[in-house]
Amino acid sequence: MQIGVLIPTYNHRFLIKSVLLDCLEYTKNIIVVIDGSTDGTLEHIQDLSIHILYFSENKGKGAALKAGFAEAEKLGWDYAITIDSDGQHKAKDLPLFLDSIEKNGEAIILGNRDMDLACAPKANKFGKKFTNFWLKIETGVDILDGQSGFRAYPVKKTKSLFTLFNGYEFEIEILARASWAQMEIVSIPIEVDYNPEGGRISHFRNFRDSFRASVLNTILVTLRVFQVLKNPRLLSLKKYE
Repeated sequence: MQIGVLIPTYNHRFLIKSVLLDCLEYTKNIIVVIDGSTDGTLEHIQDLSIHILYFSENKGKGAALKAGFAEAEKLGWDYAITIDSDGQHKAKDLPLFLDSIEKNGEAIILGNRDMDLACAPKANKFGKKFTNFWLKIETGVDILDGQSGFRAYPVKKTKSLFTLFNGYEFEIEILARASWAQMEIVSIPIEVDYNPEGGRISHFRNFRDSFRASVLNTILVTLRVFQVLKNPRLLSLKKYE
C-alpha cells in the first residue's frame, strides 16, 4: 500500500520547514500544496526532496486538498495523511495512522485532539464541540473531532465524493459526504501543540469562515432531512470510535 503525507500551506514559511523535516523522518512520499503564499514559502522549501504544487493565488484549504488528492492519485498513493503546516501536529503520531489504516481498510482516520490541554484556545474548544454537534445532526454519527486537520484519507474513495466548498469548511463537508456514502470514520487520539516554536499563525477568519460554515451546515441539514424522509431507517445511529 502506498501512503504519503499531504500538506496544504498558506504563509507558514517559518514553521513549515520544521514540519517537513519531521515528516521526512517517516516517509519520502510528501506533497506540499502552496496555496498562493506570499511569504517566500516556495523558495524556503524547494531544496527538500518533496513534491510541490504551487498556486499563484490563494484558493482555499479545500481546493488545495483536492489538488493534492488528484496528485496523490497520479503518484499511485492509496492513502494520503494530511497534516497542517502551522506546527500544531506532530509527525511522531504518523505511525498511529499507519496502524489504524492497516486495521480499518478504507476508512477515513481522524486525529482526535485533546482539548483539555491548558494551551488549547477557547475558540478551538468551542469549534470542536460545535462542529461535532452539527455533524451528528447531519449524519447520525458521533464524530469525535470534525475540525481536526490531521487525517488519513483513502485517495480514490475520497476523490469520488462530490463536494461544494473549497475553504476550511471542506473538511467538515467531506466527513458528511463520506458518512452518507457509508464510509467508516475512525478516530485515534493525537497530540496537539498550540504554541509551537516560532509561533503559530492561524488564517481562520472568524466572521467569514464562520458564515461559510453556517451556510454549509444549512445545506447539509437540508439534504439530511430529504434523505431521512426518503428512508427513515437513516435515523438509526452508529458510533465510530
